[in-house]
Formats: sequence, structure tokens, C-alpha cells
Amino acid sequence: MPNTEKDFHDLKHYFALKLKAETQMTDVFRQVRDGKDAFVLLDTRSRNSFNKGHIPGAWSVPQNELDQHLPALAKDRTYVTYCYGET
Repeated sequence: MPNTEKDFHDLKHYFALKLKAETQMTDVFRQVRDGKDAFVLLDTRSRNSFNKGHIPGAWSVPQNELDQHLPALAKDRTYVTYCYGET
């Protein structure tokens, strides 16, 4: 089935919203390196992994606890989450 003009419009809208919500890893690295407080880093790995090592200034919010912490997060801040295989 060929794509319609509406399909292309919907995809363009979806990806525009996705890009607006994402932060590039190089931008995060640069801002952490330069000590800028542009966002809060949320480390969503397990607490054990966080305790073994994490990005300076990151908050430990394991992925399985994220929903319970969301209401406490300030609405006027930008949050960047990170993890790797072990959560």
C-alpha cells in the first residue's frame, strides 16, 4: 500500500516532536565538561551500577522507579536520562 500525503505529514510531525525532545550526546558531554547547569542528568541504571561509577552531578533514578519520582521533578527543568544495558 503506497504512502499517502497524510502519512508523510504525520511522519514529519512525529519526527519534529521527537527531535525537539532529544538532546545530542555531544551537547550533553560538552555541557557536563564545561560545568553548565542546563539540565539534570538522570542515571536510570540500577543503584548498584550508579554506585560503581556515574557522571558527576547525575541523580540516581533507576528505570523501575522512574514513574514514582516523576511527580517530584520540577516542570521548569530539562532532564536527560542515560543508561546502558544493565538497568
